[in-house]
Amino acid sequence: MKISGILASAIKLSALFLISTCYLACHEVYFEQPQPLEKRALSRIPKDIRGLYPDEKDTLQVTATKVVGMSDEDYTLGENLIVKKFRGYYFMNLKDKDSAFWILYLVKPLDGKGLQLYMLDMDEEADRNAVKEITKVRATYDSEGKEDDYILNPSKREWKKLLERGLIRTDPKDGFVRRIEGGR
Repeated sequence: MKISGILASAIKLSALFLISTCYLACHEVYFEQPQPLEKRALSRIPKDIRGLYPDEKDTLQVTATKVVGMSDEDYTLGENLIVKKFRGYYFMNLKDKDSAFWILYLVKPLDGKGLQLYMLDMDEEADRNAVKEITKVRATYDSEGKEDDYILNPSKREWKKLLERGLIRTDPKDGFVRRIEGGR
């Protein structure tokens, strides 16, 4: 077997291992209602987060009333997209198309250069336990009886605690999206 064939096989095996590890360890976090509960929804997506953002496969477009191109789905404000502001973060609540729950991204604009994305991460047991100390967490289970996904509905006070304890995090590699064109 040639070196390039061995290298290709090693890369495929590594990719398969990473995918299976994420499948076994990655948990989705859903919310019963748009977050934070006590804050009112914005009537427009703010100008400082509008724009065009490159994605791995496509370009994400954020307008005054839509997010187009995210996960092969378009989101419309007031329908399957609710935006709220709290403690300097924009809470982008996206209705999950396969359930009655919401997926949440916290977004901070960075001086017109792009957006920093944050999420509540519950993949590690220590993080799950810390979140469970602050707010009620319901787990769903897979076919083997293992915890699969988590459903939350924190209050504004609980959000403050989640933020203060550093449980809302950004991925240093994938947590920043660069703006390629300004908002309108």
